[in-house]
Amino acid sequence: MTMINNLHILQEAIPIKDGELLTYQVISRKKDRGDGKSSIVHYQDWIRSWDSIDIELLSFYANHFNARVYVSTCVRKPLGIVQVCSKLIQRLCEMMVTGSMSLHGVQNQFWNVMDNDAPISDKNWIIDVDDQSLKQVIVDSIPDGFFVCETKTPNGCHIICKPFDLRDFKYRDMIHKKGMTILLATEKS
Repeated sequence: MTMINNLHILQEAIPIKDGELLTYQVISRKKDRGDGKSSIVHYQDWIRSWDSIDIELLSFYANHFNARVYVSTCVRKPLGIVQVCSKLIQRLCEMMVTGSMSLHGVQNQFWNVMDNDAPISDKNWIIDVDDQSLKQVIVDSIPDGFFVCETKTPNGCHIICKPFDLRDFKYRDMIHKKGMTILLATEKS
């Protein structure tokens, strides 16, 4: 099977400065597995630099779990970790008081807080394009200077761009303001 690998595109388009972070997740989606169960996050971690990624290990995970490796397109500020930990401690205390503490719950709370509360130093949006006939029209409708890059997906592409005024943008329903794009995935045959 052929793998989609967007590492070099993302490396060039989304720099990670010293101390900044991106998150990534290895996810097997319900519709890819066909078993009716919800999506499963098999692994998640930080990216401190693009060079630190073990692409062979992530390829193994993607193949082994029939999964995709997603990466955030919003770079997190270094001091965001302090805020995340403070918020996480607050949530863990609430979980202890209510008796809902579990290892799985703690992990979910951490990544939830990271995704929702850590400050962003470089925000990007994702436009999910499954209909390739729309790709160039969408790229042309993004204001000058806001296009970041395009990544391949099993069903089309993701156009990554800086936030812009959406009032005249016809494809608002295709935008994910906090999305993750494909780092690695098996290409559809």
